[in-house]
Amino acid sequence: MSSLLVSVHDVSPHTIKPTRRWLEHLDQRGLRSTILVIAGPWQGIDTAAGSDELGQLLQERAARGDEISYHGWTHRASRIGPLWRRVIGHAVTRGASEFWALDMPEVTRRLQASEAVLAELGVTARGLTPPGWMPSLASLEAARHCGLRYVTSTRAVHDLHTNRRHRIPAFCQRPGSMLSEIGRTVVERGVRMRVTRNRPVRIGLHPADLDYADLRASSLRAIDDSLDGGSEAMTYLSFLESGQ
Repeated sequence: MSSLLVSVHDVSPHTIKPTRRWLEHLDQRGLRSTILVIAGPWQGIDTAAGSDELGQLLQERAARGDEISYHGWTHRASRIGPLWRRVIGHAVTRGASEFWALDMPEVTRRLQASEAVLAELGVTARGLTPPGWMPSLASLEAARHCGLRYVTSTRAVHDLHTNRRHRIPAFCQRPGSMLSEIGRTVVERGVRMRVTRNRPVRIGLHPADLDYADLRASSLRAIDDSLDGGSEAMTYLSFLESGQ
């Protein structure tokens, strides 16, 4: 049996409403998911720490079997670090590659700040999905130093305990881009191909996807195709602990 790993991205006080909408879709299918929290300053807030509504949501979801995970501190590319890395990161992720150019001390500082915020919200995290799915070697080492179990990238899930790299490409939509139509085709066909071959599937859901009915429907079709093909929904952590 293959695995279905669904992650809900960009979760913050600013995106509680779309987060709930995605979770409702997943609940209708009986799915567990990994919820990716932006803990620091983003979309006009200083940190997520003061949001009782977000804390309640995360606690409720954790109690239901969802996993809480880090998704960066600011979700924005930094102005520090090697110029060539910043240029590449900005081009690939449209300015979201927060950890791509940072050194280990700075990544560690941001992860520890995120940990403190989540603790105030009443939850803990065991993994990191960097913004843009772009971790650097420094961010992998910082995550290991902070006691995390895994870091994800565009093409893999990196188990920091076993040093195993699970090669599972991540599929997601590209709303607001000229590539959105191509992306929709890639998501649906890519998922079907992996399900047919009995391989694990990763699907990322973003708040902006919900603004486009065709992209929302495409992601849900991909999820349904995976379930119809016999995939078992897991969080990142439960996938690693299953020993697959």
